[in-house]
Amino acid sequence: MRMTISTRYGLIISAALLIMGCAHQYPPESLSSPDPATGPFFQTYDPAPEPLPPLDENSSLEDFLTYAELNNPGLKAEFLKWKAALEKIPEVKALPDPRFTYAGFIEHVETRVGPQRQRFGLSQAFPWFGKLDLKAGSAMELARLEVMKTASRATVTAARKKLSLWRLTNGQIDDIVKRRPLTT
Repeated sequence: MRMTISTRYGLIISAALLIMGCAHQYPPESLSSPDPATGPFFQTYDPAPEPLPPLDENSSLEDFLTYAELNNPGLKAEFLKWKAALEKIPEVKALPDPRFTYAGFIEHVETRVGPQRQRFGLSQAFPWFGKLDLKAGSAMELARLEVMKTASRATVTAARKKLSLWRLTNGQIDDIVKRRPLTT
């Protein structure tokens, strides 16, 4: 039974669409919304933030810390590394891309069933059972590591800013004490 060229193309396109439609998203629910206790950076970071209002003498410590976290380039870099690690999870969970091959022959190759003018091929690799789940688990743990690094960096940033503000406050108190005349 010989197939017409349009029937062959139809079967090939149908098979390709069927195979490509098997890929699915792997949502990391546990990592897409971090713990709110890790700081304001996770809830308010935007790659293109609006300019923050200037801080004044009436600003609270929390205002200063939030401002410092949102304007820290190292913290932004850690955050983007975490987002990149999250993006890798669906990539490693999906099946490898299918391969479509085509070969056209300059001279017709004679086979048992007649001359061969061209050849099409479609193949899909299927990894061993559980291999994709292991890869996804590994990528998820790397994303958890990145979120811990980011939270650690946020904590260090907050501690440094608190220490700087404490030193500034103590320096102002020392200046006031030194300027005040001593009375006996």
